[in-house]
Amino acid sequence: MNHKLSLRMRVTLITAVTMTCICLILSYFILSNVNLWIVTSDPSQMKNEVDINQKNDASTTEERGIQNEIPPHSTSREYLALSKTKFFRTCLLMIIAVLIPGIILVYFIMGFALKPVEQLRKDIAEIDGADMSKRIDSTSNGVELDSLARSFNQLLDRIESVLEREKSFSAGASHELKTPLAVIRTNLDVLDMYEEPTIEDLHDTIKIVEKQTDRMIRLVDDLFAMYALNGYEMIDKIYVDKLIHEIVNEQKINILEKNISLHIQNKPCKVIGNSVMFKHALSNIFQNAIKYNVENGKINIIVEDKNNYCVINISDSGIGIAPSAAEHIFEAFYREDKSRSRKIGGAGLGLSIVKNIIEQHGGNVAYQPNDPKGSTFIISIPIL
Repeated sequence: MNHKLSLRMRVTLITAVTMTCICLILSYFILSNVNLWIVTSDPSQMKNEVDINQKNDASTTEERGIQNEIPPHSTSREYLALSKTKFFRTCLLMIIAVLIPGIILVYFIMGFALKPVEQLRKDIAEIDGADMSKRIDSTSNGVELDSLARSFNQLLDRIESVLEREKSFSAGASHELKTPLAVIRTNLDVLDMYEEPTIEDLHDTIKIVEKQTDRMIRLVDDLFAMYALNGYEMIDKIYVDKLIHEIVNEQKINILEKNISLHIQNKPCKVIGNSVMFKHALSNIFQNAIKYNVENGKINIIVEDKNNYCVINISDSGIGIAPSAAEHIFEAFYREDKSRSRKIGGAGLGLSIVKNIIEQHGGNVAYQPNDPKGSTFIISIPIL
């Protein structure tokens, strides 16, 4: 159980104690001066008291002495005014004499009480963008500061995670762009070694350059698509069943090349979003189902309405994904088999783009292995 006082409570208690002491001191001096300058020095009041005492025949020697010291009645008002002036002057001086030290005392006390805040500021200032590993100590600083330090540490964790992903993304993009350029440069250097290259050598080199150039264009297009995900409008009415048929018709040649049998269970389903980007996401998954499938394989597509979600199930009988790699397939530039992916032409961005697009549409995409082999991708999008 946490018994630490909150910073607010500590400040409140310190201020309350200090102000109570000041009020007690001021009250003491005020009451003392009232008794000294007004009550005991009011001639008319004292004259009345003496008269009463004389009528009751109970006067004392001290009262007779005071009565003899009373100034004439004509000067009583001036005397009372002078007494009030002295009273207020004395009170003012006392207030100033007490408040100034009191304020100074509160200033230093609060400086001590808020010392953890200053330490927290120094700790935050020492954190450098080049090294995000340092964290703020979140113990013995009061409830509010401990909570603030924990929240700040959580923020640092998120920032560090984002920076790591950005570094990994930049490194992957640089490597993917560098590899085809290096291949082109190597083949051009080899061609340059021949004084009179043959037509066949020129043709082979041109083919390699074309292939690597196409690879770079696809990579650049994917990079633009990834960083443009937040820049499009979500106002299109998308008929998913019709969009599926459109994508299948566009991939007929690739389906026939591998002699893949296609089965579609397409129920009417309508969502709202960006038709171009949504089609890009579905096309990417469908192309992967063809690309990583086997000869004479199968692809099943099921579109249905479940609990106000349009659920799109795309499964294939291809090579599948290893369980150890399944949790990473939506990360940018991740490839289970890099050599195989390069032969096919992938850069590891396709599924990452798919995930971002689907999430922008308020949905989610998940992977699960297909039975007995292959892959299944399930996309869920809220219906219109």
